[in-house]
Amino acid sequence: MGRHRDAAVAVVCLLFVGVGLAVFRPRIPLSVVLVGLFGTLALEAVLSPRRVRTRVRAVWERTVVQVISVGALLVAVASTVALVGPSVLVAVCSGLVTYLLLLAADEYRARRANTPNNS
Repeated sequence: MGRHRDAAVAVVCLLFVGVGLAVFRPRIPLSVVLVGLFGTLALEAVLSPRRVRTRVRAVWERTVVQVISVGALLVAVASTVALVGPSVLVAVCSGLVTYLLLLAADEYRARRANTPNNS
């Protein structure tokens, strides 16, 4: 259930960011896309050790934490867009897409591990 809920939360955030992208139509420089991509990979690497992941998961599983996190993301992105410009939306979008791809890869790995080998 964790990956599915995480994906749903990421998609909700991505929808809001997508609206911002449609409204502002910022340039999409590769460097900004890479900031989002590598930022997500770095965050996942920091949070991946088992003891850290267990603590984070225990907090993240609370619905109130997820709702507050989505709200905080929206406020932070809107504030940063106002201060820095709409290119922030590109970095956030690429980070969310990277996260969804990581979740998809993890889901695929988990399903493959549970599937009997028919070779």
